[in-house]
Amino acid sequence: MLELIGLILILLHIEPLIASAFIGIGAGGLFPINLLLPIDATNNAHDATNSFSSAIFGLIAMILLMIIIQFAATRKNFQTTEYGQKNEFMID
Repeated sequence: MLELIGLILILLHIEPLIASAFIGIGAGGLFPINLLLPIDATNNAHDATNSFSSAIFGLIAMILLMIIIQFAATRKNFQTTEYGQKNEFMID
């Protein structure tokens, strides 16, 4: 929920520091707390381990998705001069 508030603040062009604080607290602070939920929701260690492994898989999938989005967003094409040197960065 806090991430959504942060994204809405970014879209409304409100102070980026406040928006990044909401996103950071929501993603960085609350996700580790959510990893404890399988331990509280189950009665034995086997069920907690199975639930925890699926939560870790979700974490890894989200991280890989963020890395792919970051690479796609920062991909740059280079223009070369007649001498073959890199001249400018061009963003798609």
